[in-house]
Amino acid sequence: MGKKLLACLLIAASALSLTACGSKKLDKDSLPPLPEENARPAAQAAEPAAQTGTTLSRANLLYEETLENGLHIQVYPEGELVLEGGDVEENLKNRNIFKDYVPNITTLNLGDGVEIVDEKCFQGWDKLTKVILGNSVREIRYAAFSDCKSVTDVSFGKNVRIIDDYAFTGCKALKDAVLSASVEKVGNYAFSQCTALQNARFGPNITDMGIQIFNGCLAFADFRTGSDISAQSFENNTSIVSLSLEDTVTQIGDRAFSGCTSLRTINWSGALERIGGYAFFGCSKLKLVDMDKCGELRIEDSAFEGCSELTTAILAEGVTRVGARCFADCKKLDKVVLPRSIQQIGESFLSNTENLRILGYRGSASEWYNIKTVTTLKEGESGRSSKWHYGAGTTTVTYDIKD
Repeated sequence: MGKKLLACLLIAASALSLTACGSKKLDKDSLPPLPEENARPAAQAAEPAAQTGTTLSRANLLYEETLENGLHIQVYPEGELVLEGGDVEENLKNRNIFKDYVPNITTLNLGDGVEIVDEKCFQGWDKLTKVILGNSVREIRYAAFSDCKSVTDVSFGKNVRIIDDYAFTGCKALKDAVLSASVEKVGNYAFSQCTALQNARFGPNITDMGIQIFNGCLAFADFRTGSDISAQSFENNTSIVSLSLEDTVTQIGDRAFSGCTSLRTINWSGALERIGGYAFFGCSKLKLVDMDKCGELRIEDSAFEGCSELTTAILAEGVTRVGARCFADCKKLDKVVLPRSIQQIGESFLSNTENLRILGYRGSASEWYNIKTVTTLKEGESGRSSKWHYGAGTTTVTYDIKD
């Protein structure tokens, strides 16, 4: 009797349980998306994630997939996308399932095994705010992060070598571009139209610096570099205010800062060897050129021509050449001091500088007359000035070029 009663109770309990389960309605929106053929359910993520070398140990993984090239994709609820194990070869937002997660991704973490971010891979990810490039990343190719309008912070890994043309163009919220010392190339227009960008720091190993890198960066103010500056790199950038050249900089290319009408201050490198032609042409806010000592330095033609607010130019001991029209049309120029090391002065190097009062030379009178091609100190006046004097025991010669 007791056994029959117990059996009846178990049957009744089972029936109630089945009834309860059958009455529970499943909301399709609460279900995870159907995986692609090579995707795995998030519930199976813990073991594979550990195998890829990920240091993250988060719960509630939303999405996971491994592509044919080994790229391992993980999406977390807090909006972080982690990529590991292979190069990023396509814009992932075009994948038929993964694209649904893209609008909620705010942080991109490129981890172990990602060496290359290919062309346009993250172009137009509007919600992305932070990019972390791991130490395996070597190349950021053409327009890889272009038009990521919400990105405010990019952390460059220790081994990035190439930042290609237009790589970060249109990242309108980006405020700083601090590159690692490993970077060897920054391509044309790499950070152009980053309208909130204020500061940039380049390391000492860049051998290929493109043109118009910061074109259209309206808030750009401060640039510090340890690398040589290529021709036209900042031409017509009307926002840069301050330039600092570390002592590893040896070259400033032709027209590098031509037309930078807001440039006010320059901290010079003691290792400079060449300032290119028209390098600072038309920098109308520049008031002072005061160099420290340097090695053998050539200043090419028209390097400071048209710097209309320039009042004083004191050239470093080590300058050997001042090119033709170097300070021409610097209408407020009051004082120029030339070093004893100078060997050649180009024609009309002080043309149309009607306010010039003092041309100082740190060498002796006999040394001055050994300088080659000292011609046309002032428009309409040729040859060396006949009005000069030097004090006994001093090394200064002052030339009066007034009428």
